[in-house]
Amino acid sequence: MSDEALSPTATLRVIWAAVLMGLVTVMGVLVFLTLSEEPNADVEPSLPVVSLIAAGLLITTIPVGYFVRNQVYKANWRGDAVTPEGYLRGNIAFYALIEFPAVIAAISVLIEGAVWPHAVPWLVTVGLLLVNFPTGGPTRDASPRLGADG
Repeated sequence: MSDEALSPTATLRVIWAAVLMGLVTVMGVLVFLTLSEEPNADVEPSLPVVSLIAAGLLITTIPVGYFVRNQVYKANWRGDAVTPEGYLRGNIAFYALIEFPAVIAAISVLIEGAVWPHAVPWLVTVGLLLVNFPTGGPTRDASPRLGADG
């Protein structure tokens, strides 16, 4: 076994995959449980408070997550790039913030016994995770380039 550690981008990809697979696994189990149960006609529909909380969290945590990540990037900006450690820290904070509404949405699916529309915050979160795959781009030189000849 080698003593070499993973690069921050590779480490972040492992974390990203773990977060994504955790969310997919939990929601998959909950959807299976929800769809395998027979609906109870005696229960009156209730106000989906937990779903509303998940939607509210989604609306607030997305901009806060991007803001926090950008602040961490800014604090770790060296030359024309973000340091690898700053890139790692910023994205971990971002993933943690946007994961929270998905967890609450999964709880809502469990409580309400229905997938739609309670899983919408979960879907948005998974979409954001997919769009924010850690490429390592901010850690590369971003010096301005003026035209083809420099």
